[in-house]
Amino acid sequence: MTYEQVLAHVLKHGQHVKNRTGVDTLSMFAPAAQIEADLSTGFPLLTTKTVPFEKMAKELSWFLSGSTSVKDLHPVKIWDAHAPDHGDLGPIYGHVWRRFGGSHPISHPAHVYDPGHDQIASLVHQIMDCARDESSAQNRRLVLSAWDPRALPFQALPPCHLLTQFQVRDRRLSCIMTMRSADLFLGVPWNLASYALLTHLFVHTVNPLLPEAERLTVGRVVIRFGDAHIYVNHVEQVLTQLEREPRPFPRLVLLDDTDVYSFRSEHALVTGYDPHPALPAPVAV
Repeated sequence: MTYEQVLAHVLKHGQHVKNRTGVDTLSMFAPAAQIEADLSTGFPLLTTKTVPFEKMAKELSWFLSGSTSVKDLHPVKIWDAHAPDHGDLGPIYGHVWRRFGGSHPISHPAHVYDPGHDQIASLVHQIMDCARDESSAQNRRLVLSAWDPRALPFQALPPCHLLTQFQVRDRRLSCIMTMRSADLFLGVPWNLASYALLTHLFVHTVNPLLPEAERLTVGRVVIRFGDAHIYVNHVEQVLTQLEREPRPFPRLVLLDDTDVYSFRSEHALVTGYDPHPALPAPVAV
């Protein structure tokens, strides 16, 4: 399904429930509907409302850097409401992606140091193996996990996009991401673009290291859900969005010399992006 079809499905069939934020939702648990987009036909940056590509790319570069301080994300302030006065969110995405199980100032004493496991670096090497041989055992083990039960007590917010699996098939790298908790109106458009960009970055990173005959292109990005919900104070905006006609997706352009390790938001841009106007809505914290 497209994003708009999933949004309409949950709006129609969602159950009215309460949650920790105090703002009720229309919610479905594990809906059969999931979002799918073919990255070879365009970059899935929504057109039924404006999605700020530069801010989304800044957050992804922040994750990939391994930082967990909101100061390193500024001027983007989407995480500030979750940050304590010192500005560090604990061992969230950047930490578990780049140092899974490793030491973090909030969760470990100062004298304890463990570098942890760099999942991003491992995935680069594993994707290269699968590009050389799609029958490799690694091709069903290309997993990026954001969920570390040991880290949960120290995280400002447990990860919402918690498990991602990649696979190489017919020289195309595809991605399926699972969300335990999905704010369909505000969060999911951002997440869809972010994981599409991450998939592009992995391909962009491995291809210069491979012979031309073994190089990859991008495939599909899929998002599936645990709790998929629409906050009741977003319903008016959702109805407006669903009245709008989708337009063609833009194209992604990456600088030649960037990769998944050095990526910064200014290393990427989209061309041909012609969205409908933005639809502001309050964030439930």
